[in-house]
Amino acid sequence: MHLGAPAVFTPSDARPRRIVLVFVDTLRADHLGFMGYDRPISPTLDRLARGGTAFTEAHTVAPWTLPSARAALTGQEPELWSTAETLAERLGAAGWRTDAIVSNAFLSQPFDVHRGWDTFDFEHLRPG
Repeated sequence: MHLGAPAVFTPSDARPRRIVLVFVDTLRADHLGFMGYDRPISPTLDRLARGGTAFTEAHTVAPWTLPSARAALTGQEPELWSTAETLAERLGAAGWRTDAIVSNAFLSQPFDVHRGWDTFDFEHLRPG
C-alpha cells in the first residue's frame, strides 16, 4: 500500500502544540503566497505556513473531496474508511482535543466524516 498510517505526536512538555489541518477544494498551490505567488491573496494561510509544515509534494488518491479526505484522515485507501481508525480518533486516544469546522457537504455527518472529533461544526458554504 502506498499510504502510511497517520503519525500522532505525543507532547512531552506541559505546553501542548496545536495541529491545524486545512482542506480546501479547488485551490491552486501556485496561487498561494507561501508557495511563491506574488499577490497577497492568502495572508492567513501564509501566516499559518510560516509557523508550520506545508507539504509541497502531496498527491491525492482521487480527484474529488470525499475519497481524498477519507484517505488523508486515515492513511488508508478510501474504500477502507468504515474500518480504519481516523486521525481524530488517534489524536483523541493520545489525549488531544479535536475540533472540526466544516463547510463542504462531502465532509459532513451524512458521509461519516464527523467520526472521532470532539466537536464537529458543519455549516454548508460557511463564509471564509
